[in-house]
Amino acid sequence: MNTIQDVKLFKKLKKKDKEFASKVLEISNIIEELINKKTTINFPNYTNHDIKHSINIMDTMYELIQQNIDDFNQLELALMIYAALFHDIGMSLADEEISKIKNNTSKYLYGQSFDLIKKNSASEEFALQEVIRLQHGKIANDLINNVYNEYFQLPNTSISFAKDLGLICQSHTESETYLSQLHIDSLKGDYPYNPQFIAILLRVADILDIDATRTPFELYKSLNLNEYSNEEWLKNLSVENTKKIFKRNNKKFVRLDGSVKDIKVHRKLLNYVQWIENELTIAVEKTSDMKKKYLLDLNTKVQNNIKPIGYTVPDLKLNMDYQAITSLLMGESVYGKKSLGLRELLQNSIDACMVKKEKLSNEYKPTIDINILKDKNQFIVKDNGMGMNENIIKKYFLNIGKSYYKSPDFLNYEHSYKPIGNFGIGFLSCFMLSENVQVVTKYLNDKYKYTIDLEQNSEYISFIEDENYENDSGTEIILNYQTVLNAMDFIEDDLEELLSAFITENILLEDFDIKINSISIESDNEIKKSEYIIDVNKYAKNLFGTIHLNKHEYFKSFDTKYDNINSILYFNGDNLIKLKDIKELDLDDISINNQIQYCKVPILNFSANEKYNTLSQTFYLDEHEAFNSLKDDIKGYVYIFLKNDFIYEEVYQGVSSTDYALEVFGNNNDLSLYINDIRSKANVYQKYYTPVYIIENVNLLHKDINSILFFSNDNYISNKEIYIKNIKTNTHFTKQQKVDFIYISNLCLNIKDNKIIHEYALKNFDLTSDEKILLKEFIDTYYSEDSILLNR
Repeated sequence: MNTIQDVKLFKKLKKKDKEFASKVLEISNIIEELINKKTTINFPNYTNHDIKHSINIMDTMYELIQQNIDDFNQLELALMIYAALFHDIGMSLADEEISKIKNNTSKYLYGQSFDLIKKNSASEEFALQEVIRLQHGKIANDLINNVYNEYFQLPNTSISFAKDLGLICQSHTESETYLSQLHIDSLKGDYPYNPQFIAILLRVADILDIDATRTPFELYKSLNLNEYSNEEWLKNLSVENTKKIFKRNNKKFVRLDGSVKDIKVHRKLLNYVQWIENELTIAVEKTSDMKKKYLLDLNTKVQNNIKPIGYTVPDLKLNMDYQAITSLLMGESVYGKKSLGLRELLQNSIDACMVKKEKLSNEYKPTIDINILKDKNQFIVKDNGMGMNENIIKKYFLNIGKSYYKSPDFLNYEHSYKPIGNFGIGFLSCFMLSENVQVVTKYLNDKYKYTIDLEQNSEYISFIEDENYENDSGTEIILNYQTVLNAMDFIEDDLEELLSAFITENILLEDFDIKINSISIESDNEIKKSEYIIDVNKYAKNLFGTIHLNKHEYFKSFDTKYDNINSILYFNGDNLIKLKDIKELDLDDISINNQIQYCKVPILNFSANEKYNTLSQTFYLDEHEAFNSLKDDIKGYVYIFLKNDFIYEEVYQGVSSTDYALEVFGNNNDLSLYINDIRSKANVYQKYYTPVYIIENVNLLHKDINSILFFSNDNYISNKEIYIKNIKTNTHFTKQQKVDFIYISNLCLNIKDNKIIHEYALKNFDLTSDEKILLKEFIDTYYSEDSILLNR
C-alpha cells in the first residue's frame, strides 16, 4: 500500500519546503495507527475510513489542481494534506469519551440526549455510531484546536493555523452555506491562503472516494452487516475504477465504471451520483469568482458507466407536480374550511413560543401579535418564539412534508413540550388565507434575520439575509388583508370582535398572550360553580386543565334504577315466576361480572296498536323510532330478569304481532319465553298491547339490595372543551366506565382517561367507609393498569 511519502501532493510540499514536509510526516505517523484501528473498532460495519482513505483524498486533490500545482504555497499544500488526514479524526474517539456519550456527560453530544437517540435507534451501538457520524466534523474541529493544536504552527514560529484547519475539516459534514464562514483570502506569516477553496477541495475529493478498494471483498464476506450497511458496502464494491478524474477537450470530468446486480444498490448509486453532481456544482460556482489558480473547471455532469446486470434502469423517476401537490395539501380537503388556516398559523406560533419558554427563564412572556394594517392591505401574525435559522428554513421549512419537530435536529434534545406541528405541511395553510405570503424570521441568539417571499402558484421564492443583532427572536407572517377577510368570512366593521371570538373559540389562552392591534384578548374560560374542582396537572404528566365535579346521591336502592314497573318476573332456569317486589330479587343470582341483563316489555293502550302499525310502516321511521313516538301511550313495563346462568339474545326488536318469543341461552340449553306466557304471568289484560321488547344491561357493585353503586359507559359532559396544545379539537371520549354518582359538569383539558376522576372522588368526596370500599373496588377492577398519563 502507498504511504504518505508516495503521495504526489506530499512530494510537491517536500520539494517546496522540507521543514513543512517533515512536520506533516511527523503528525501523520502519530495519528495513522489511531485512525486505522480506532475508527474500525468504533464503526465495524462502515466502509474504511483509514489512512488509505486519506491518501485517496490527497491523490484526488492533486488531480483537481494539477495544472496549477506550482502556484500553491507550502501552507496551502500542508492544509490540504492535514485536511485529508484529520477530517475523520472525530470517528476515532477514545473509550473514555464513548463512555461519557453513553452516560450523557460528553460535550460531543452538543446538547443532545443520548437516551433519546438510543430510544429512537435499533440498538445502543447504532445510536452511538449515529451520534459520532453526525457530529464527527464538529468533533474533529474540537480535537484539532484543543488536543492537536500544538502541531499546527508555521515552522519556527508560534503562528497557528489550527482554527482554519478545524473549520475546513468540519465543512465536509456541513451544508453548502457553512462554506461562507470560511475566508477566501487569508494570511499567516508570509503565506496567503484560501481556506474556503481547501474546504471545497476536501468535500469533492472525499465524496469521490467510492470504489471496491474502500470495501475489501474478503472483509465484506466476514462481516455480519445489517441491510443498510450491506447496501452501502455493495455500492462501493460496484465501482471498479480508482481513478475518477479524467480530461476531455481541456475540461475535467468525473467518471464511474463498474456493474451492479441489485436494483436497491443501483438506486443508492444513482442517489450518490446526484450527490456528487451537487457537490461539483457547488465547487464550480463557489470558485468561479476566485483567483485563477483556484478555478475548478469541471463538468458537473458525472459520466456514469455503471452497468446493471439482469435488469434495466430506464431514464425515468417519480416526479412531483408542485402546484398539484400544494393545492392538495393546502385545500379545504385537509383542513375542512379556510378559516382553520388561521388556527394552523397560530398553532405554529404557539409551538415556537412554548419551545422557547423551555429554554429561557420565567422572565420570558410568550406573545403573539395580530396586527391589521388596512392601509397597507396587510394582516400580520407575529410571535416572539424561537424563530428559524438558515438550516431550519432550507432543510425543513422549504421542504414540504419534512417536519423539523419530527427530525433528529429537534428530537435528539430534551424537550418537555411536545409541539403539535408534526407533518411539515402546516404552513401551507397560509395559502388558504392569502396567495402571497412574506415570512420574516430570526432564530434565538442568531445574528441573521431572514426574509422569505412566497407565492401560492409558484415554487420559486426570494430569500434575503440581513445581519440583525437585536436580542429578540421570532417569526412574522405577512398576509393579504382582503383575502384573509374573505377567507374568514368576516364583516370588516366587526373584524376585531369576530377575530377575537374565533380565537377564544379555537384556542385555550394559557401561558401566552394573543393581542389584536396591541390589545390583549381576554380568555372566556369561565370557572363554573362546582362542589369539587380537579387540577389535572397534579394527577397527569404534561397535562393541564380542570375537571369540575358535582356529587349526586352515592348509594341507591336497586328499585331506583327502574321506573313505571307493572310487573316483575324472574326466570330461574325452569319456571317464570312473578315477584311482588323487585327487592325480592337476589342480586348475586342475577348478576355476572358486575352486570345484570334484563328485558323490559312496554304495555300500551290497545288503541295505540293502530297508531303503532301506521308509524312502523312509514318509510322514514324504523321500528325503534316508531316505538319512541309512542312513549306517551306507555302504561308501564314488565321487567323480566334471568338467573345468571342465562342470557338474552342481544338485540333491540320491534314487533307488530303479539305472538313472539324471547330467545334465551344458557347451560347448553336454548329456549324461548313466549310473549303470551309473559302476558299471562304478568296479568296483562287483553285491552293492553305489548308490541316490542327491549334488552338492557346495568352495571353495578353492591353490598345488598338497598346499597347499590351503579356505573355506566355514559360519558356525557354538559360543558366539554378538549384541546391539543391549546388548539380546540372535536375529540370525543372513548367509552369508559364511570360511576353514576359522579356528575362531570365541566371539563377543560386534554385527557382520555377517567381514572383521575375516580381517584379524586375517593380522596376528596365525603364518603362512608363502605362507600370508599366499593369505589376502591371499582377503580381496581376497571382501572387496574397504570395509565401512562398518571403520576405515582
